[in-house]
Amino acid sequence: MAAFKPVSVVFCDFVSQDHAGKANHLGISQEELRFPTAPPMLTQMFIVATIKPLSKRFKYIVDFDAPDGSRIIRLTASCETEGDYPPRHSISTNLQTPAIPFPGEGEYAVKIRDESLKVVFTQLLHIGIGQPLDIKLNFDGKVEVGEKYAQMEVVQH
Repeated sequence: MAAFKPVSVVFCDFVSQDHAGKANHLGISQEELRFPTAPPMLTQMFIVATIKPLSKRFKYIVDFDAPDGSRIIRLTASCETEGDYPPRHSISTNLQTPAIPFPGEGEYAVKIRDESLKVVFTQLLHIGIGQPLDIKLNFDGKVEVGEKYAQMEVVQH
């Protein structure tokens, strides 16, 4: 049985946590990040890897690799959950990458590995050079409140 379940990976410019424990992710990049011209440095960014513990003790590894497969950063973590089991909440690991000379455009990969080094989750981020892609989307959608809740009266205090 797996010791944890990968939930998601998010790339962003900054991460903070408010007084209630909620994470704030600013400047999220999904699947692609583009620069008008090749930057001399790949600036610092945050990688937020979220996992769900499935056992009280587990280890995991988060790798961030350049397009040529070379490792930019690795986190090796040992975790032990305390309190109620199984935990209801996931664990978010916030990795801040260092500023490094720009390795070039291509597919950057975050790989989450288990204790045996087996890759159990991969998230790619394509970093490209040039103008943003010109994509237009016409969207027509409808949101409906479920019948049970549409009939409820809202009481404001």
